[in-house]
Amino acid sequence: MSRRPVRLVAQDAGFSVQRHRFKSGTGYLLIVAPIAVIAWVALVRWTLRDSDGELPPLDITLAAAVLIPFVFAFYAAPSIIAAFRRHPNLGPIIVINAVFGWTVLGYVVALAWSVSSIRKQT
Repeated sequence: MSRRPVRLVAQDAGFSVQRHRFKSGTGYLLIVAPIAVIAWVALVRWTLRDSDGELPPLDITLAAAVLIPFVFAFYAAPSIIAAFRRHPNLGPIIVINAVFGWTVLGYVVALAWSVSSIRKQT
């Protein structure tokens, strides 16, 4: 596949727009991902500074920058599972997970509901 321009025509507006077609989104990902990682580490480091404005050591910053997304993913696991399974009760699962997920009972209820069987309605 070559990277030739694709002509898109807007039917209602009566004009044409040209843009380039890429094989996949990897070109954008190679640009955006490192910038996002650097911004995330800078944000974590800035939020972990002490009252005098001193920045923490880099190893603590990197540990926090890696640990925070994993903690969030674990907390949101019932909602993520329900979304991937296209559960028909996704909305209530998200609400229970967000409001009561910090309690063990609320987390277990949301997790059990997200992995429960999905019955097809006929």
